[in-house]
Amino acid sequence: MLLEMGGAIAIGIGLCFSPPTSVEADAEVEPPVGTPAPTATPPPARAAEGPELPRAPEPSEPVARENWNRVVAGDVLVGVGMGGFGVMVAGLAIRAQGGQELDRIALRDESSAAARDEAEARISLGNQLAIAGGVSAGVLVASGVALIVSGHRRERLRRQRSAQVGAWGGANEAGLSLRARF
Repeated sequence: MLLEMGGAIAIGIGLCFSPPTSVEADAEVEPPVGTPAPTATPPPARAAEGPELPRAPEPSEPVARENWNRVVAGDVLVGVGMGGFGVMVAGLAIRAQGGQELDRIALRDESSAAARDEAEARISLGNQLAIAGGVSAGVLVASGVALIVSGHRRERLRRQRSAQVGAWGGANEAGLSLRARF
């Protein structure tokens, strides 16, 4: 069988062997002349079909080094980007603590300039950490995901361009397939 579609050629050849069915095995057949007559004992029961043999695995090619490097770099960037989200959350927590401290100072009517400046500095630090962490996390995670997707896509396209030959078989069947893309 030859199939041609969209720049791809696929050829498949298969053979199927089937044991005689119970109807064929139980059919009355006249023995040839000169053979002894069948005995009264029934023939031994046919053993159940053997276990299904495992099919041959699809041929696997090693991953291209360039595509592997892209995926690993993307994984690293996503991991560092998650660290950026952690910095953002820490900044938001520091800002909240600074705001609570400023509220306590206002409720106690303490006019200590040093305490007020310290609380405002804590709020400012929290804002800076939250902004820096959020921006870096967004950029790093987006870049990492783009690298992962492009690495997987390039590898998939590379494998589709190459020819693949596969063999398969079982207890009652065997076959060979060839697939090529260009």
